[in-house]
Order: sequence, then C-alpha cells, then structure tokens
Amino acid sequence: MVEPLVEALSMAIEKGDIRADDDFKIHGSVNLLVDQTKTVLHLIEVKPHIIAAFKSITKEGPISGLPMRGVKFNIMDVILADDPANMGANQMVETTRRAINASILLANPVLLESIHSATIRIPETASNTASDIITKRGGNIFSEVKAAGASPYIIEAFIPAKKILRFRNSPSDSYQGPRICATSS
Repeated sequence: MVEPLVEALSMAIEKGDIRADDDFKIHGSVNLLVDQTKTVLHLIEVKPHIIAAFKSITKEGPISGLPMRGVKFNIMDVILADDPANMGANQMVETTRRAINASILLANPVLLESIHSATIRIPETASNTASDIITKRGGNIFSEVKAAGASPYIIEAFIPAKKILRFRNSPSDSYQGPRICATSS
C-alpha cells in the first residue's frame, strides 16, 4: 500500500533530523518503507533484498525515472516460498520492484515541478526588490533575516528549477548592486 508522507516528516528526513540509522523502519531518501506484517516466516532473511529494491525504485520512479519524494510504502503481507533457492537476491529484488511499481501506479501518482533552495545575500536596502523578483519568478520565501553587524540581508527561498537559471544570471531587473546567490536542489 502506498500513501503520501506527511510534509513535516518529509522535511525532517530531508534536513537530517530523522535518519535511516535511527530506531525507525526508515530506508531510502525522503521516503518510508514500513513493515506492517505479522509474523512472516523468513522475512528477516530477505529484508536486505526488499530494502535494495525499495532504494532502487525510489531513486528512479516508475513514471519519469526521477527520484521520488514524500511517499510511504506499507508492507502489509508477504508470502515467501519454502525453497531457499527462490528467496535469493535476484528473485526478491525483481519481485519487490514489480510490487512497488504496481502499488505506485495504482495510487494515482503525480509529477511535481523540481524546486531548488536558494540563499540570497544582499544589502537590506535591496530586500524588497529581491522579494519581488523571487515572487515574480514563482518562488516562495521561507526566511528573511538581517544578519548581525555589517553583514548583508539573507533571504532563503524555494524557486522552480526551470526559472532558477534566469534568476541567477539576470541583472535582477531593477537591482544592480552586489549580491550573492547560492542554490541547491
């Protein structure tokens, strides 16, 4: 069963507040794999193969081949063959990949626009102009801070990837002064 992950949990995983080595059943990037099975014999033996398939499929989603984000996968039940030859890595990884792909496609997935995080350092006098430019380009400002002392004004925002190049290379329309813009995806 596949369902969206709560946005706050996605952000906590993304920031590193919650890690895969924490005492949770979390594996992958900003996605969850949750074991909700009840007493499945030999599941512990194939767990590494299931996790490998999960990491592989979330790294390259079934629709566009792009990484998946904010998805929770619940393993409800597992039926394993009695023959150990049928529980090898090749069989388990491919079978798990197919099951995850099918569950994703049945969950009515959507493609989201790629967003970059931008940190912009400018003089405080230019903060309104920078804010206007960010919002005109479809950005979303989530932090504005006046740094201590003679340091510049710092704006942190999410900007659509297709508009980030124009944002970084433009003379910032009406602002021609010094600025620093760093981005990450």
